[in-house]
Amino acid sequence: MKKSQRGFLEYGGFEDEWRVKIRVSESSAADRPRWWLWLDDDDSAYEEKGKGKEIGAHLSAKDINRLIKILQKALTKHRLK
Repeated sequence: MKKSQRGFLEYGGFEDEWRVKIRVSESSAADRPRWWLWLDDDDSAYEEKGKGKEIGAHLSAKDINRLIKILQKALTKHRLK
């Protein structure tokens, strides 16, 4: 983990097979804990319009738990498993 220029934790990230950068960072929301899930395709091999954009989802703890459940289901139930 490291800190952003503004002092918020960046929990890490990785690139997918299309070179889309995926990362998670702490949000500056003051009312309760929030996190950013960032997707950045600046250097991606994906040939669609919208290339070169960064988009973030602003997540609550409840949102993260829902996302974890969905990803876990995708991992365990995939038809090519």
